[in-house]
Amino acid sequence: MTGVLVLLGIVCFIIVMLLINVKFYISFENEISAQVKYLFFKFNLSRNFKKEKNANTKEYEQSHDDAQGNKEKTSKNIKKKSKVKKLIEEKGVIGFLKIVKNFVVTLKNTSEYLIKHIYVIKFYLDVKICEGDSAQTAIKYGQTCAIVYPAMELIFKNFNIKNYTVRISPDFNGKKSFICFSSIFKIRLIYILKAIFIALFKLIKSFISLKNLKIKEGVKS
Repeated sequence: MTGVLVLLGIVCFIIVMLLINVKFYISFENEISAQVKYLFFKFNLSRNFKKEKNANTKEYEQSHDDAQGNKEKTSKNIKKKSKVKKLIEEKGVIGFLKIVKNFVVTLKNTSEYLIKHIYVIKFYLDVKICEGDSAQTAIKYGQTCAIVYPAMELIFKNFNIKNYTVRISPDFNGKKSFICFSSIFKIRLIYILKAIFIALFKLIKSFISLKNLKIKEGVKS
């Protein structure tokens, strides 16, 4: 009896954990900032962006200072290309294209599934257009509105947004254009895990079906 109660307690605990929301905090002013929060755990994703940026800068500097570095990068690119080429040779051109197609379809279906379950708590966008010249400012303001507002309409149509502010304004007296963006959205952990599981299952299934098709073609030949 005690073992059953312990098992039920574990099951209930897992269910509760899966139903808790994962919160995402994204903002951009001078640089992008992104955080993920689950219960009392926080993960700062913006550190990874900075590390990648610094790594890319160092690689760029080394490519100019060291000719040997250029050769190594070229060899790395050749290796990357050879992996793709090897995959094409193994699966064939049609098989490779089917893999790409299945990946794109799976990514599309996964993103659509996640979007349905995302709840946007806050959406804030403030854009000030300043080009120095009044005429250019007015032109850029019109172009920005033509891009941003249709995009916002699409976002509001597909996402469940509770609180939002979208402001675009021309600044004829300012010195430079300004963009401030921040958003908070949440989704239950169970939906994320379910989406990952379904996506992996579909991709593995497509790989297995292509492998079996290749074996059948080899037997026939």
